[in-house]
Amino acid sequence: MSESQVTILHVDDNEANRYVVTRILQNAGFRVVEAATGAAGLKAVVEHLPALVILDVKLPDIRGFEVCRQIKANPETAFIPVLHLSASFIQSQDKAEGLDSGADAYLVQPIEPIELLATVRSLLRIRQAEEAALSSAREWQTTFDSINDGVCLVDQEGRVLRCNRAMMQLVRKHLAKF
Repeated sequence: MSESQVTILHVDDNEANRYVVTRILQNAGFRVVEAATGAAGLKAVVEHLPALVILDVKLPDIRGFEVCRQIKANPETAFIPVLHLSASFIQSQDKAEGLDSGADAYLVQPIEPIELLATVRSLLRIRQAEEAALSSAREWQTTFDSINDGVCLVDQEGRVLRCNRAMMQLVRKHLAKF
């Protein structure tokens, strides 16, 4: 994933903070979309489908924790990593609430550019690994379903975990006889 192709949404009501973080990210080759409110951030996340959202916690309209919950509750955006970046909510309790709301990481401002960039790259690598695992699982399922013989996966107790399509058809034919 080339950083020049990666879009990051930065949501922060503080213009100075947005400026600094955006410049750090742009200098590292990222494309940055900005929003100053939670509502604008929610709109931008659906519109741009960024690879990552950097989200302030203290916003004028909706708390960042709630914005994060809404991002993660939407099936279209749930996969997008969220990084909380806050200067005012800096206690362990705040960090725990942010992570419990669905954030993938939580950093406190002021932050060194090197730490911000390392965290951003780490979250993007994790997301890329998740995408690769999902793709592999889909390929496996397609292969499993295309086997002409009936196949079931069972656990150690003999309970059926998964059957392919051919097995489902055999079971339906067998049940139809009764």
